[in-house]
Amino acid sequence: MIHSALFSPAATALVGASTDVGKFSGKLFHYFRARGYGGALWPVNPKYERLDDLACYPSLADLPGPVDHVGVAVAPHRVIPTLEEAIAAGAKAATVFSAGFAESGTEEGRALQERLSAFCRETGLAVVGPNCNGILNIRDGFVLSATAAVHNPALKPGPIGIVSQSGGFGQIGVMWRAMEMGLGVGLQVSCGNEAGLTASEIAGLMLEDPDIGIVLLALESIRDGAGLLSLGEKARAAGKPVVAVKLGRSSLGAKAASSHTAALVGADEVHDAALAQAGIVRVDTAQELCDVAMLYTGGKRPRDNGVAAVSLSGGSLVAAADHAEPNGLAFPAYQETTLEALRGLIPGFINVSNPTDLSPQAIGNREIFRSTLQTLAADPGVGTLMPILTLSQGPIVETICEVAQQSAQLTMVVWVGGTTDGSEAPAMSGFFHGVPVFRDIEPAMKALGHLLASLSALGRTEGAPEAPAGIDRDRALRIAGAGGELSAREAKEVLEAYGIATTAERLATSEADAVAAFEAVGRPVVMKIDAEGVAHKSDIGGVALGLASGEAVRDAYRTMLERVGAHVEPSAIRGVTIEPMAPRGFEALLGFSEDPIYGPVVALGAGGTLAEYLGRPVLRLPPLSEAAAREMVEAMPGRRVLSGVRGEAARDVGALVDLVVRFSHLAHDLAGTVREMDVNPVIVGAEGEGAIAVDALMVKGA
Repeated sequence: MIHSALFSPAATALVGASTDVGKFSGKLFHYFRARGYGGALWPVNPKYERLDDLACYPSLADLPGPVDHVGVAVAPHRVIPTLEEAIAAGAKAATVFSAGFAESGTEEGRALQERLSAFCRETGLAVVGPNCNGILNIRDGFVLSATAAVHNPALKPGPIGIVSQSGGFGQIGVMWRAMEMGLGVGLQVSCGNEAGLTASEIAGLMLEDPDIGIVLLALESIRDGAGLLSLGEKARAAGKPVVAVKLGRSSLGAKAASSHTAALVGADEVHDAALAQAGIVRVDTAQELCDVAMLYTGGKRPRDNGVAAVSLSGGSLVAAADHAEPNGLAFPAYQETTLEALRGLIPGFINVSNPTDLSPQAIGNREIFRSTLQTLAADPGVGTLMPILTLSQGPIVETICEVAQQSAQLTMVVWVGGTTDGSEAPAMSGFFHGVPVFRDIEPAMKALGHLLASLSALGRTEGAPEAPAGIDRDRALRIAGAGGELSAREAKEVLEAYGIATTAERLATSEADAVAAFEAVGRPVVMKIDAEGVAHKSDIGGVALGLASGEAVRDAYRTMLERVGAHVEPSAIRGVTIEPMAPRGFEALLGFSEDPIYGPVVALGAGGTLAEYLGRPVLRLPPLSEAAAREMVEAMPGRRVLSGVRGEAARDVGALVDLVVRFSHLAHDLAGTVREMDVNPVIVGAEGEGAIAVDALMVKGA
């Protein structure tokens, strides 16, 4: 119901319509009629009795029948009253073009948008906007938008859906570019401020359309983290990829944070992690969006990541090889039967490899190109064929396109130059004789890598994460929810409630207590300051390692309190903790911090005092399954060390995976109660020795 009301309404009203094409409302009216939509159009404006050959109505209440969709181009303070009238007139959807809401940066604009959002939630009206440039259904000729793109003669219906917040970037930067490449666009929506439907919700509705095969997102911001993850689930269920450009990769500035985790996590990195977890492939440019769409809508899929490249230019083949690994591609060795066939094609063609450098005898010989491509297509290790042309002749290109069309293999042509015989050459990347053609090597390799990533994401079958046994969530919430700042000891108790092993420790408030604790826990020991407001103890001399005698403990106690006392009020010092030295092993950092869009974000990286310097951590949104946690461990900085290097034993990866799973459920369950948490370091012992949390920092929520 919402889908048809939004994209294919039987009757549409345009409130604020005019015939003055110098005004936005006049453009809307003009362009609505440009594509010959078969549904009814009812302009609404009390200033006019007629607009062109159509009756114009003074209000929505005066319409001759029920309306499905209402376009609203009125002053911002009149938007909600107009939407109330729209509901009374039977509308199920509306597009609000009016500006002057949150994008204005004023308190009044923000308040108006909050009221509009509340109105949408309360009424269930499907609202696109405000501050948007509307909807295009190219297949049915429904144009509720003021974009001149509808006059492009290259505009044709097809299987691509496009959602953007910006009208110009989505309708020109993406849609116009797609048209010029010969791609067909079915649906396009500029959703503006998303006070009603979000970009993810609109994309989800597009996925329900049987004529849409791929959805492209062009986003300036992501406002609904849960909606993004839900969109990923819908894409997998529909078997249709979603590819996104998320603008704004630049740094938004450092944020104040107590934990290593929060300090190490950037806003854009969280978007990266969330999109990847949703199975939405992120690209960098509008051109890359269209390149992936071209490959996908061509109908043929790569069998795997194996590519066979053929060219007369050795340098071009080297360039292709350079771009393979960064894009998840490979040039597999040919089978012996393939090699024998290739050697027989050209005299002296002996040193055959992949990528394949054809001999000068192939210049101008269309049959050699034909036979070579047909031979490579039969090799089971080749997932995609990639002929690379510099200057060529029309018959050669025609032959390559003919083989590409006849082959079940995906064939993508890279043609960086033109022709030597005056025949037609493409001006830009796009379909050429029905075959995807790229004008340069790097974008071709990127597009293929993105396509493979999209297909892989659609093939994921992982179910909802299940909490492991041995978790006492209620106990953890009681400890974390208690008043005041949480000490490291209390943070460890929360970890233990989730079945995470920690080092035992005792609190000492005097030299004598410290020595007694030392005698009780064994030797050598670590002494750490326990003081309110101290996040990083080692920075102020609050950690002493390897204390092996009572006298060493006494000396360390006195020295530590003197050093810490120079930085912390005496009343904030609760004492010191004594714990056994942690076993030797790989040091990891595990933590989470609260993100305003996605909620808790778990980070896994190299640990210890150098956590901030040994590479960016891997990020995921909790909770995690065992498979997702293992994938996270495999991607973390220092992963090679876990396998054993320079004579070191392999580490207990399984124990670290289990710890990550448990911690991810902790982060999910304590969201809101706890804002940030670090476990640093986690010591991962040798195979079979397990993993243990040595130190913990927990920052309560506001």
